Amino acid sequence: MQTTVSSPSTRLLVAIDSDDPLREDYLRLPQTDTTRRFGFDIDRLAIRVLQPDQTGDMVRAMNSAVRPFVDQDDLIIGMVNDDHRFRTKGWDKRVAETLQRPGIAYGDDLFQGSKLVCGGVFINAPIVKALGWYCLPTCSHLFVDNAWGVLGMTMDRLTYLPDVVIEHLHPFAGKAEWDDRYEAANNQGVIDADNLAYHEWRDGGQMRRDVERVLRAIA
Repeated sequence: MQTTVSSPSTRLLVAIDSDDPLREDYLRLPQTDTTRRFGFDIDRLAIRVLQPDQTGDMVRAMNSAVRPFVDQDDLIIGMVNDDHRFRTKGWDKRVAETLQRPGIAYGDDLFQGSKLVCGGVFINAPIVKALGWYCLPTCSHLFVDNAWGVLGMTMDRLTYLPDVVIEHLHPFAGKAEWDDRYEAANNQGVIDADNLAYHEWRDGGQMRRDVERVLRAIA
């Protein structure tokens, strides 16, 4: 990642569970040169430990991790997982230029392309603050990308950046092996529950209310 950023203000926040067996190793990273194993300079890296009530699934963890930062009006918040790889040099500058007009921007994940908002998703902090969430909180893992997409399109604030490649090394793309973690997040029970939660949000009136609240906040 370090080899692809161009702005000195770009930072990486690593969120870990309080019971992570490697917790102490993570916490020592900013104090040692082993940080470079992540491809990131020490002064660009921050570690945040999430308590049990702040995590349990990807959505709760992400929303908890970004909550302390939403009051920074000039901040752009993006989410990537450990199966994303940044391939484009200067991607951060390209995203920042695009989001001078607040909205939602995403890159090419070399799998879904423009079809699904999952190639690294970046949102201006005032939008996250107005929503009260970064990932749709009624979901646990899936369909949050659908929510980003319909939210951005409804606001006319969605931008696909085909020149920003953030590769998604996911089993669905044939670029990783299925393991227990992927299965837990993508099994049929999660698919059905998150699909229902997304459609209830989209079609039940809450999405429209969220759009109106965001547009007022960024007007």
